[in-house]
Amino acid sequence: MPLKKRLKRQTHMPKAVEKSSHSGKDASTSEQSTTISIEDACICHWPDCKEFRRILKENKHPLGGEPVRARFSDTCNFQNFWCNACINLHISNGEKKQIEDKYAETKEGEGVRVVIARHHWESNLFQWTRRNGGRFVTPMQPSQVEKEKLLPDAYKTDDVFKYNPELGDGRPDRWKRENPTSYTKSPYQSRSAVKIIVDELKSKRRRHLKQLAKDAAPPPPPPDNWHDQMTALKAELAGKDKMIKLLAEENIKLRLEKNKKVNTKQKQKMRAKGTVTKTTDKLAVYETNVVLWDQINHLIATAGGLSRLTIFSNDWHKNHPDAAHVLFGYRNWDETKQYLRDYFPDELDISIEPTPIRPNKRGGVLEMPPLLDMEKCLLCRMFFHQS
Repeated sequence: MPLKKRLKRQTHMPKAVEKSSHSGKDASTSEQSTTISIEDACICHWPDCKEFRRILKENKHPLGGEPVRARFSDTCNFQNFWCNACINLHISNGEKKQIEDKYAETKEGEGVRVVIARHHWESNLFQWTRRNGGRFVTPMQPSQVEKEKLLPDAYKTDDVFKYNPELGDGRPDRWKRENPTSYTKSPYQSRSAVKIIVDELKSKRRRHLKQLAKDAAPPPPPPDNWHDQMTALKAELAGKDKMIKLLAEENIKLRLEKNKKVNTKQKQKMRAKGTVTKTTDKLAVYETNVVLWDQINHLIATAGGLSRLTIFSNDWHKNHPDAAHVLFGYRNWDETKQYLRDYFPDELDISIEPTPIRPNKRGGVLEMPPLLDMEKCLLCRMFFHQS
């Protein structure tokens, strides 16, 4: 069901604050209000999100229970949680605006809830949050993150995961002084990581069912006519022995015929020797052109201007360390590729060197290949940054 239609469904429910079904706590009041329900559907776009949740729930995994529901509000805590979730779950600006517009139409957004499945959180972070109150919108302190290992080291320096005290209705100055650095409880777990957990659960269940079937079924008793069956098997084996002997004789005949053809093949090789020599000369010319092109690439990386051959080249960025900040808005080229790797973990291969230009075998003519997906993403980023 499209998100816009789901948002239009309205049911009468008590006012509720953000909570996890495992926290066992509900700070809601007894007043009645109109709630815009997004049912139990997660706001992500994973095609197998519902299937993941079903399998995790059937196997009683901590990430397989009821989803996390957060009530939309202007508080600083929720706005940090909401912005971070949109980035990590790839929520489009159009869908984000639909939810925010519905919030603006209601009385202080009392009825709009954001629903996110549990498996979008890393298991350690989810269970730690559940043990400590179950509130996913409140920030984490650096000491908690370090002690419990709630975030990977690479994410601790990423501004996406840092708590911004200026969002929403903001935080008082005293709170900012006492908490200079905080982190959001981000649903950052990738689809591939969830798939590994689900596949392990499936494999474990298959082994369990197989063992149950093995334990429940006793070995069958020997048949009454086992003597007749043994006689039939012996006769079958004797027939197969005869077949093996016939195949061995045919193999000997084939070898003799092969030896007769040896002289003919040797003559053919002698005639083809002249053609091979000509082909070897052409390959030597081609390899010389490849070496020359590598030298040209090195010259472009050290002294070339802005072009497709330079702005996507690792060697060029080593010689121009400030170019990534000017073109894309990131501190350096390595950070630019790290953001691409985090935003598109399953779509892009950052290890590929962009624009692998090489002369073809038709006279060494240079050719430009089509734009790679990585180059397209960086061109869009440069367009928005420069505008």
